[in-house]
Amino acid sequence: MGHIYEQQYEATSSPEYATKAIESYKKAYALDPKSQVIGERLAEMYWKAQRIHDAVAEAQEILKRDPDNVQSRRLLGGSIAEPGRCQRGQRPIGNGGKGPRTVPRD
Repeated sequence: MGHIYEQQYEATSSPEYATKAIESYKKAYALDPKSQVIGERLAEMYWKAQRIHDAVAEAQEILKRDPDNVQSRRLLGGSIAEPGRCQRGQRPIGNGGKGPRTVPRD
């Protein structure tokens, strides 16, 4: 069901579908907590719903179990590359939460 709600969210951008997709993935994950696929989909859905902190936390949990998980590494890389996607009150990750990195000008 999570995948269906995810597709509906992608088609409509309705927060209601995002919430339903996340809840469906959480229920499925509770039944099979070692499933990387469900964890990856949950993390991706958090990302799509702009719940970046939750997406990063989920991806990090997956990487604790499987350090070679490419999908989770890709999601984490995207969160560092796009710090402007953080929700209000959050700080970009990648440099200890100290804010965006700057490059000195010559």
